[in-house]
Amino acid sequence: MNIRNLLTGAAAAIAMTIGGAAIAPAPAQAQTPGPGTCIFEASPQSGGAGRRHRCTTREYIDTNGHPAIQVTWDDGMVTSYVFWPRDRDGRRYAEIFSAGTRHIGRWFDYPGSVMILHDSGAVTTIGGVSIVTR
Repeated sequence: MNIRNLLTGAAAAIAMTIGGAAIAPAPAQAQTPGPGTCIFEASPQSGGAGRRHRCTTREYIDTNGHPAIQVTWDDGMVTSYVFWPRDRDGRRYAEIFSAGTRHIGRWFDYPGSVMILHDSGAVTTIGGVSIVTR
C-alpha cells in the first residue's frame, strides 16, 4: 500500500464521526516512521503527494504546560506542534506553527509516532515520539 492511499484512507476514517466522537484510524492502518523520519503529505488542493523526509525533533513542554514538538525538516524549515488534551467531545487538537502562520489540526497517537491532520488537509506523521497530555 502506498503512503498516499494510506494517509488518504486515514484522513477519511478520521473524518467519520459516531455520536460526535471522531474515529481514529486503526493502528494497523497507521504507518509508523522510525526515529528521525517524518512523513508530510500536502493537502489535495496542493496536489499533495506524501513522502518521507529526514527530520530532527525536539520534544518540550510549552509555556502553558502542553507537550510540544519542534520539527526541523531536511530542507531547513522548522515547524512546531503543540498538543492539547481531549476536549469534552473526545477530540484532541494541535496548534501548528510554520513559516509565520498558525494552523489548527487534530492529532492521533500510535506506538512510536503521532499523526497530525492539519485544517488545510495536509497530514504529518512524526516517528520516534510519544505524546502524553495531562
